[in-house]
Amino acid sequence: MFAHRRFLRDNFKSADGLMSAIAKYGLDAPSKASVEKWLQRDSIPGEWLPVLLVILELEHGAPVRISQYMDGGQ
Repeated sequence: MFAHRRFLRDNFKSADGLMSAIAKYGLDAPSKASVEKWLQRDSIPGEWLPVLLVILELEHGAPVRISQYMDGGQ
């Protein structure tokens, strides 16, 4: 399984950080309550994961590695 919560916290720190990163690129961010649910549920909606990966790629100037967030199918 993918460690969504750890991915979000490592890369965006908080719901506010994630929402700021999305807004920085002119995208409509989900509500803070929605993002907090992502953290609570350890799940990111499928349509948002590629958006977040693109934001991180733009921020870092290179694609980001996500293999560290695989938890061995637990």
